[in-house]
Formats: sequence, C-alpha cells, structure tokens
Amino acid sequence: MEDIMKHNNNEEASNELETILSNELVPMSKRLRFATWIIELKLLVKLAAPAVVVYMINFVMSMSTQIFSGHLVCVYCEKCKRTWGGLSLQAFSGLPEFFKLSATSAVMLCLEAWYFQIIVLLAGLLPNPELALDALSIW
Repeated sequence: MEDIMKHNNNEEASNELETILSNELVPMSKRLRFATWIIELKLLVKLAAPAVVVYMINFVMSMSTQIFSGHLVCVYCEKCKRTWGGLSLQAFSGLPEFFKLSATSAVMLCLEAWYFQIIVLLAGLLPNPELALDALSIW
C-alpha cells in the first residue's frame, strides 16, 4: 500500500511539474523558478534530509568529543606545556630514513600496478582471453 502511495505522490508531483512547465501564460523564467524551488525541492528534501541529519549528528558528536578531550588535557596536563619547545632541526633528524622507506614503498606500489597491467595485456594473447581475465580477477 505504501508503494502505491509513493508512486501516486511521485506521479502527482510529475503531473504538477508538467502543468507548470507547459503553462504558456507565465514567463519561462518564473515557471522554471517555481518548478525548481517548489516541486523539485520537495522531492529532493526527502533524499537529502536524512543525510544532513546524520552529518549534523556526527558533527555534534565530534565537536563534543573534542571539547571534552580538550578540557581534560587542560585540567590534567598542566605539566605538558614544557614538551613543545618550538620547531627545531632536531625534528627533521629522522627524515632521510623516512624518505628511503617511503621512496621504496612508492616504487613497490608502482611496480605492482605496472606488472598487473602487463599481465592483463599478456592475457589477451592466450587462446581464451576472457577466461584468463576472469581468473586474474579472482586473484
């Protein structure tokens, strides 16, 4: 029964939209504005409203967590003020080792993507390439 009501509601909005857009007595700009803001907005609110509500709930939860944890840090960690002495060269002391690891990781990811693409191209040379590509997608 609800499906029928939803269908009738959408059909009613569609009919209303059609009558507004086909009315030649009203200028086209007013017809489009009315169709966009009144009819289409009613339909889109049904889709967008739950997403906006979930976003706002997540925002409020995140903000309250940040406020609470910030309050705890101010209350319990007064001695932590001496831990950050500002930016210095000591902060960059491990940068060469980090760069070596990140460069090798980037090369490894590029090689993995390249060899997989080469395997896909070579699978086209097999007698049944569609089956070979299906088998590659399982891996």
